[in-house]
Formats: sequence, C-alpha cells, structure tokens
Amino acid sequence: MGQQAQLSRRDAALYVFHNDGQTNRIQIAEQRVSVGRDPRNDVHLSDQSVRPRHATIYFSGGEHIISSVSDGTILLNGTSIGSSATLD
Repeated sequence: MGQQAQLSRRDAALYVFHNDGQTNRIQIAEQRVSVGRDPRNDVHLSDQSVRPRHATIYFSGGEHIISSVSDGTILLNGTSIGSSATLD
C-alpha cells in the first residue's frame, strides 16, 4: 500500500504515514492546506495514485473541510469519502 494520510479531528492535524515507517504531523489550524503529488503543495505525497493537486483542507463555519481539487476520490483514514467531506 502507498502513503497514507489521516486527519485527527481532536487536534486539527494531518498525519502522513510514509512507506518507510516515518510519520509527519502537519498542524492544520484555520489555514488552507494543499495536498498532492506536486512538491509545491503544503503536504507532498509521492504516491502515484495521488494527483499532482489532489485536495485542499480548509476551515469554514467552525469546521474543517477536505475537498478534491481534481475529479478524483479522496481516501480519508483508508475510507473513500467522495469529493468532499466535513472533518469536524
């Protein structure tokens, strides 16, 4: 399986689990965060199943939302959520 990313709702952080066993924790807070295979994203995922500009996580109305930037499906904590979902 490729890289995985999980969002922790409790502490508003994105955890990226790499194939080599390393884990990165990215604080989300209330800023907009870009996720994708392109290294210019805030969160770079090198897995080929991830699109160059895959998703955006943003804060709106007191909730975190993840939304697909392309026509792809998003896997969150290993589960397909379609093109967008509320995380809080």
